[in-house]
Amino acid sequence: MTKKLIYQGKAKAIFEVEGDDNQVLQVFQDSITAFNNPEKFIFKDKGLISCQISTKVFEFLTKNGIKTHLISSEGDSQIVQKLTILPIEVTVRNYAFGGILKKSHFTRGEELPLSLIEFMYKKDEFGDPLISEDYVLKYLLKGDEKLFHEIKTTTSKINQLLIDFFDKINIILCDFKIEFGINNKNELLLGDEISCDTCRLMDKNTRLSLDKDIFRNNEGDVMDGYREVLRRINEQYS
Repeated sequence: MTKKLIYQGKAKAIFEVEGDDNQVLQVFQDSITAFNNPEKFIFKDKGLISCQISTKVFEFLTKNGIKTHLISSEGDSQIVQKLTILPIEVTVRNYAFGGILKKSHFTRGEELPLSLIEFMYKKDEFGDPLISEDYVLKYLLKGDEKLFHEIKTTTSKINQLLIDFFDKINIILCDFKIEFGINNKNELLLGDEISCDTCRLMDKNTRLSLDKDIFRNNEGDVMDGYREVLRRINEQYS
């Protein structure tokens, strides 16, 4: 039976789950994009590997008290809770890479003295611009200070958990992007994915990238990095 498509993103597709209005099927695809470029590049098994990485990460976060949308996973797909996704992308920076280099005194690869949380307006047509906390609170969260505080505190907790998660497999978590949504019980849940698509990951010894920066910067076979991250995760967290 053909599943009804709800949403087609850059790297995932969301489908209805027959007979359950509170769940959806999230399918990871083999495409990679960069710099908000609509052009997609296809890499074999990328969807499968990204799904497996994200599943392991979400399972770890759930065990450590973070509420997530993940219900189950198989192959390149996950059954997840249906969320109303907030129009906010939350970026956490532990090291200076990417956009922060254009607007700060930090040099590329420098460890930040304090982790930095940034907010982007989730609008592809605007290029997901950086926005102020005041804008987030007043216009995107309709003045809901409790929800805003929960987003910030949960994000900080996720960051520390992920730093420890990757440190155990000899990887530095440089930065990452997450999204939140509200479920049918009005709970804030971590949604979307956490994988090499949404994180900057760097080998502690070689300082080489193990994420989508390999593709962005033409540094070799991007799938070598994804496979290595999954291999280490499976060895440590099987």
